[in-house]
Amino acid sequence: MRLLLKLAVGLVLLASLLSLAGVYVERLDLIANFSPVFAAASLVLGLVLLALKERWSAALAGLLLVTNLLPVLFYPRAADVDGAAAAAKGGRLTVLTVNLWGTNSDLEKVEGLIARTRPDFVLLQELSPERSDLLTRLKPAYPWQRHCAHIRYCRLAILSKHPWTRAEARVAHPGRLPLARAEFGTELGNLLVLNAHLVRPYRASQRVQLATLGQSIGSWPGPVIVGGDFNAAPWSWTLRQFSDATDLRAAGPHLPSWPRRLMLAGRPVRFPMLQLQLDQVWLSGEATVIAAEQGADIGSDHMPLIVHLRLPGKHVLVSQAGPFRLGKTHSRRQARQPTTAILPVIPAKAGIHWPQQQIKEK
Repeated sequence: MRLLLKLAVGLVLLASLLSLAGVYVERLDLIANFSPVFAAASLVLGLVLLALKERWSAALAGLLLVTNLLPVLFYPRAADVDGAAAAAKGGRLTVLTVNLWGTNSDLEKVEGLIARTRPDFVLLQELSPERSDLLTRLKPAYPWQRHCAHIRYCRLAILSKHPWTRAEARVAHPGRLPLARAEFGTELGNLLVLNAHLVRPYRASQRVQLATLGQSIGSWPGPVIVGGDFNAAPWSWTLRQFSDATDLRAAGPHLPSWPRRLMLAGRPVRFPMLQLQLDQVWLSGEATVIAAEQGADIGSDHMPLIVHLRLPGKHVLVSQAGPFRLGKTHSRRQARQPTTAILPVIPAKAGIHWPQQQIKEK
């Protein structure tokens, strides 16, 4: 018994060391996503070993508890603002991000969630062509739509109550990143909203995809909202590097969103405990979080995420900055040196190149 407990502590120690190496080796960063699991295991093992008077092993388990818990408690988060103060100042927006799941056909729950929460922006992932009629039914409430449901490896949609000046949905390269993007004018302070769905970390490079996402943001002169399914925890080294490079911060506290269901023997089975927050909304420094909450179960393997936020009540001036590079600090705050013009689109110097032919609305 004692030997098995010490062996378990040794396994947690090995996993913790490998997760720390994830800052250099991307594939090992997959282990860092499960830091809460390692922390819980360390707590249980430490208490049992302490009861057995194995003090040194219990002390090691306690050290592992702290080591795995700190990254989960302290990762880049967006600033919060009091809800009443935000309502008085205006500029309140709500973002809903939902992974529909490929095998989920209960779209009435999705429509019900949208009707109850009435978000300004809806970000959908895994929207197959067979379910694109959902967009038609939502058209009266969300007349501004862009999607790539008919494109394999894309299957995103971005819906808005507010008119935009430009939008697209496509597979972005390098990294084959599913990406939907909408640019808004001065009515929303030159807001940029993006919807992304990152690959699973054991299949391809998330860091390449995030570099592509960062390049799409570039030195955008206004507030930025990036939501979607990141297939990585916000405390992972990969997303920490993305945050450092873009100055984006995760919205709200840790709200585990996966796995709600798993496929067993070809059938969806409800999983008893959510573990990781793979569905996230990231905000630039101009936006502040009023509240973040989990949406109702819609039959997916992911839980929806709802973020209420406030944007600044003033226009943001154009800045001059170089291209984005993941792994190198590229501060959007430092890049914002105002000029004399207010523009609702990316300046040519930002290094962003739009495709000549955009995907049209269906």
